[in-house]
Amino acid sequence: MIIEEVLRYRKHQKRIGTRKLLDEMKVFLTNHHFKIGRDAMFDLLAERGLLVTKRKRRGSVTTLSKHRFKKYPNIIRDFIPVAPNQL
Repeated sequence: MIIEEVLRYRKHQKRIGTRKLLDEMKVFLTNHHFKIGRDAMFDLLAERGLLVTKRKRRGSVTTLSKHRFKKYPNIIRDFIPVAPNQL
C-alpha cells in the first residue's frame, strides 16, 4: 500500500524526495496504522528502485576563447626542456 501511495505522489511530482514524501504521507500512514521511520522508508524505496537520483552538476565554462583581444601563439608547444629553469 505504501508503494502504491508513493507512486501516486510521484505521478504528479516525479522528483519528490523521500523525506518530503514521508512528511506528505503522514496522514495516510496514521490512517492506515503504519509506523515507518525515515530509514525504513529509504530502505523500502531502495529495494524497489524508487529513490530519486542526484542530478549531475553542469560544470561552468571558465574559458572564453572567442574574444576580441589578441591571442598569442603557444611558443612552447614543442619545446622539451633538458635542464632546470629552461622554460
